[in-house]
Amino acid sequence: MNITANFKEINSFIGSLPKQLNYGSSVGINKLAEHIRESELAGAKHSLTLRGRWYEPRSRFGFNVGYAKKNDLNAAVYTRADWLVLHTEGGIKTGRGRIAIPTAEVKRSKRDMITRAKRPRNIKDSFVIHTAKGDAIAVRKGRGKRSRLVILYWLQKQAKIKKQYDFYEIGRKVYERNAQRYLGDGIDVALRGMR
Repeated sequence: MNITANFKEINSFIGSLPKQLNYGSSVGINKLAEHIRESELAGAKHSLTLRGRWYEPRSRFGFNVGYAKKNDLNAAVYTRADWLVLHTEGGIKTGRGRIAIPTAEVKRSKRDMITRAKRPRNIKDSFVIHTAKGDAIAVRKGRGKRSRLVILYWLQKQAKIKKQYDFYEIGRKVYERNAQRYLGDGIDVALRGMR
């Protein structure tokens, strides 16, 4: 049995191997980042009441991916929606003026949203009252002796926001469960391209 080797071909293959491994790694990292983004988006839809379409990928405040490249193996899943920080970590919200906190009297839509007509500035015949608990936006319902005062919003300088959405935990879990598989698949793709 005779075994011969083409050293030029072998050296060429070995020389291109690091580049192909980097390329394969970037493919795997990017697929993983896209999976994390979809999981983050699903988690936000489940935990929060999302208005409009600001959260969609490729929009200014949406859930987006900064993709890895073969010469920079770093990817990022991010949103520029700075108001989400309080919902992911909890804390105190401070407004420019006062914050209107809705009471149970404010009717919401089927999607648990306060409609435009029910927002503080748009409520017809509303007025501010001063109570022992603080200032409030109220309306009078009913007529004559049967009329009653209904408080729709409390006006406060600060509001405590509870942690509702665990952005970091969702990303960590998806990474731990899927990183090895995505990197392996990406490197397989790159090595198949060398043959």
